[in-house]
Amino acid sequence: MIMKHKNTGLKNKTLKNLSQGLRKASKESKRKIWKGLNKILSDKSRRQRKKVTVNLFKLDKLAKKFKDKTFIVPGKVLGTGKLNEKVKVVAFDFSERAFKKINEKGSAIRMNDFIEKNANEKNLMIIK
Repeated sequence: MIMKHKNTGLKNKTLKNLSQGLRKASKESKRKIWKGLNKILSDKSRRQRKKVTVNLFKLDKLAKKFKDKTFIVPGKVLGTGKLNEKVKVVAFDFSERAFKKINEKGSAIRMNDFIEKNANEKNLMIIK
């Protein structure tokens, strides 16, 4: 009898590349945040990852409380709410409206782009 193995692991090519980049950043920078972020992104099923969404009003509240932090969202940022504070947001995905609103007040960066250039940056905070 031949046993078939269920193909487990990441199927999304973008997510696979991101996972590799996070592992590399973790080794090079010796920072645990990248390893933890990789665990969050790769241990969840696609359905559970879609549940990780953050709205702008939450980011605005956090920006008031934590000045000069870079917020990392291991999911999608949605455009509900206003931004009154300057904010730097790194996320796996952005809605079109959220991307536009964030860039008016601060900067919205896709996770792949950020990790390649800023693996050693301090003041990072994961938001779920």
